Amino acid sequence: MPLLQIKSFEQCIIGIWEMSESAGELLALLQPGEKGKAELDLITSPVRKKEYLAVRNLLKAMKGFLPGITHTADGKPFLTGDTQHISITHSRNLAAIVLSDFPAGIDTEVTSRKVSDVARRFLSEEEMTWTLNAPQTELARLFCWSCKEAAYKMLGIPGIDFKHTLTVFPEEIRESGITTVVFKSPEREKIIPMNYFLLANNIITWCVNN
Repeated sequence: MPLLQIKSFEQCIIGIWEMSESAGELLALLQPGEKGKAELDLITSPVRKKEYLAVRNLLKAMKGFLPGITHTADGKPFLTGDTQHISITHSRNLAAIVLSDFPAGIDTEVTSRKVSDVARRFLSEEEMTWTLNAPQTELARLFCWSCKEAAYKMLGIPGIDFKHTLTVFPEEIRESGITTVVFKSPEREKIIPMNYFLLANNIITWCVNN
């Protein structure tokens, strides 16, 4: 079973699942009820079906049982009948979840993903400069994207402008660490500690709003 890790922190629990099984193997492992089977029948994409199954196998491993997952009108997931906040992400090969008593956000990106062609859409001029001068420009820009994506999920504010309202502090990317993301709008400013680590050729970023 490719459960890579479940790690407990002071404010949250992080789970990581490597999606190396087939959809059939994941289905046999999960053994969903009638509601889960009905939801699966509505998913036509093989990739989406595998993501669905991997996420729920991971959630079951983290909670010891499988609560229902539903979504708000904005697409934000929440657990039915459970007070814990949840954030979900997946890349080509990983699924990841953060559970917390507070709003939280998580993102994972394959480190080989190229984003420089679209970087000016989500990076400020200052971020463009420091990532250009970083030892690995492409990884630094992907890191910024991932940090902003995790912050966006945590904040839960629709339509956030990544380029102008979210700023990632310059960071020498190591195997793991903490950087800072600042959310700034006309109404308020918030400093967000952003945790990250590298695993299985992915970068995983996560934050908790306590």
